[in-house]
Amino acid sequence: MLPDWLPNVHPLVVHFPIALLVVAALVDAVALVVRRTYPWVRASAVGLYALGALGAAAGFLTGRDASDEVDLPAQALTTLNAHADWALYLVWFAGLYAAVRVAALWLDGRGREPGRLAVHAPLAALGLVGLFLVQQTAERGGQMVYQYGVAVAAAQADAPGGGGMGDHSGMVMDDSVADSPGADAPAGLPALDVLSGAPPDGATLTAAPGRPAFVATGGPVGDVVAEATLDLSGFTGTAMLVHHVRDARNYDFLALDKPASGEVMLRQGRVEDGRETTMDEGAAPLDGPAELKAYAVGTHFRGYLGGEQLTHPHGPAAPPGRVGLRLDGAGTARVLALSATPVE
Repeated sequence: MLPDWLPNVHPLVVHFPIALLVVAALVDAVALVVRRTYPWVRASAVGLYALGALGAAAGFLTGRDASDEVDLPAQALTTLNAHADWALYLVWFAGLYAAVRVAALWLDGRGREPGRLAVHAPLAALGLVGLFLVQQTAERGGQMVYQYGVAVAAAQADAPGGGGMGDHSGMVMDDSVADSPGADAPAGLPALDVLSGAPPDGATLTAAPGRPAFVATGGPVGDVVAEATLDLSGFTGTAMLVHHVRDARNYDFLALDKPASGEVMLRQGRVEDGRETTMDEGAAPLDGPAELKAYAVGTHFRGYLGGEQLTHPHGPAAPPGRVGLRLDGAGTARVLALSATPVE
């Protein structure tokens, strides 16, 4: 059991591979100097590299799980994705490098003899690549904690981008929108462009079988956090928070499949030339308005329902596009909130 102040096991694991790989490189350098007198030092370095590779894999896996458990500030997403990418590079390099070093140790002296300097020296130099990968990964991990206050409760209030989703662009609605389904949208609200279906009635969208409602707003954005809150009590079907919309046949989506009763299914994916691909999905109960949030930063995507992350796919980065909503089913949906936060 973890203590209450520790959000997940990742902070307990991540420092071991850093220490092991740094010490392994230092011991490897010493082994070059004393290789004839103390050949076992080289074997010790190889053992440390192997342990460091295992630790790097454990750090990556626990970090991936940890990132699924925290609601991240928008401005931290680029750093998080870079942190994850560098960590994956480190896992691959450390694993392959450790395997090569174990094989070389066995073939070149079997750890009991000095071995050939022409083999040991280049391999030791290659190990410095691992230290570079450690530095790049650790730098971004430290930035997540100390700049953005991720998983640090005391730091979140003052961290840049922490405690909120940053400045919104595009359309922003709140609970003052459309007190009744027929009410007009408030003054100053950017217009919703209708891509298909019936035009919105104030903040209410209407869909009929075979006639989906599709609206978009704002200008094209690249990396983005899109959020929407929808009252779907009068709707049955699929409600989509769409982003990177180029036209009615090309967009990314976070879809909520709402049956007449029972659990809903959250799906995240892409539509290209009218062909829909679901990249990840997860089921959850829906009690009250649907609070949807989609992260799309580079090749990393996340989908939330009511603050709980249910999807975390990866795929090619989408070209810039707009943010909007799409209803495919029967009934009406009242838009309580809709916003887009560009991620720099």
